Amino acid sequence: MRVQDPRGETSAPFATVRSVIEFGDLRDLPLFEGVSDATLSRVVAHAADVRVDAGQWLVREGEAAAFYVLLSGAYDLMKRYPDGERRIAVRDQPGDWLGELPIVFGAPFFAGARAATALRVARFDRPQFGQLVRESSAFEERLKAGIQVRVEGLETQAAGELHIPIVIGRASDPDCHGLRDFLSRNRVRFEWADPDDEWVAARRDLQSAIAAAADCPVVLLPDGRILPSPTQSQLAVGVGLRVEPASETYDLVVVGGGPTGLAAAVYGASEGLTTLLVEG
Repeated sequence: MRVQDPRGETSAPFATVRSVIEFGDLRDLPLFEGVSDATLSRVVAHAADVRVDAGQWLVREGEAAAFYVLLSGAYDLMKRYPDGERRIAVRDQPGDWLGELPIVFGAPFFAGARAATALRVARFDRPQFGQLVRESSAFEERLKAGIQVRVEGLETQAAGELHIPIVIGRASDPDCHGLRDFLSRNRVRFEWADPDDEWVAARRDLQSAIAAAADCPVVLLPDGRILPSPTQSQLAVGVGLRVEPASETYDLVVVGGGPTGLAAAVYGASEGLTTLLVEG
């Protein structure tokens, strides 16, 4: 069938969606290695075969969770920032997947996916995703390893001028250490600049922030704002961390994003529970 994007914001007006895909489309993908034929056959029966034209959005930032597996083509992961929208990663290998983080963390998509070429993807809803996790330990372990990599920010964009937060403060300042520790624990990429270092003092783009850091550490945000000695809440809001839950109630709240907490969140989401993962 032909499905039109009701928002009319894409460069290509239509995407083609078939009701199901074939078993053979997925069997040889590395993502499904170790998944039994019986399990794969059951989830394939409910998977949607989605075709997207170049320039069209497969999913937009903020949309509801679903699990996508790339069959052919390439897409860009696009993230909105205060200074504009930027590409943060490219996915172009058959078997590349998208959407496990929104399902596991009970959140909308943190970034959008826009087709760089004509795309074909398999789309799975939460029940099929949960079935794969429950019935295949190989899939579960592969998924957890991928989540760990992505949560640690290994696919985020390379640091550039005003593209990541910059903490400006001295190594001997415990408040500066506290800011850096908070960002590190929440896996936010940042740059640290000690104003006593010659190379820092010579950077023209940091002069205003260095002046503000004379008496306390500051954080220079990508949009140019300077936060002098911010509280953790102020810093979290400034760098775009979620500080308020998306829903009023959750079936499961997991405190701690280490391996055990991550596994618990994956299991909870796979069982259809609305899950919130809290990382301090």
